[in-house]
Amino acid sequence: MDKLQTRVYLFTGFLESGKTSFIQDTILNQGFGDDEKTLIIACEDGEIGFDLPALAKENTDVVFIENEEDMAYDHMLHLHQKYKPTQVMIEYNGMWDPTKFINEFCPENWQVVQILTTINAD
Repeated sequence: MDKLQTRVYLFTGFLESGKTSFIQDTILNQGFGDDEKTLIIACEDGEIGFDLPALAKENTDVVFIENEEDMAYDHMLHLHQKYKPTQVMIEYNGMWDPTKFINEFCPENWQVVQILTTINAD
């Protein structure tokens, strides 16, 4: 297994708070994906969808996980081995406890470097 630390950015917030748009804008318009292999794990199906072809051009794969049970450690390890990301962006379900991901689901070579919470103030 890869010994290098994979950076993990955990995006939390309620449904329709802008997580998808924020992640996608960061990769496509802010150059955050330059020279990176990015894996996005989407745990919600919001009003805005990911632009999969545009993200693929930026060396970014998107995996959809609907159930918290599917966030298991072994599944995250499988995703790491399959996609070999240098960074992971997780659009976390706002109803799930993020500490559970950090303490139970996060593979050893993944390091949560930032937790970002989006809020819709409309």
